[in-house]
Amino acid sequence: MKKRTPYIKNTKQQLIEDTLNSTPIKIIKYTVVGVAGIYTLGFIFKVLTFLNTNLKSFKNTLKQ
Repeated sequence: MKKRTPYIKNTKQQLIEDTLNSTPIKIIKYTVVGVAGIYTLGFIFKVLTFLNTNLKSFKNTLKQ
């Protein structure tokens, strides 16, 4: 009995691998990661400045 190779499955797998390893997809991936990183840093600094101003006002109320 001959062993049948699943051509359609292999072709789909190869198409998916080629698509994910293509240059435009890599550029999109790195761009999304970069934008998410910048957004995260901005959010962290926003929280830190909010806490800093609240801490200063809290210290001023304790001094009075």
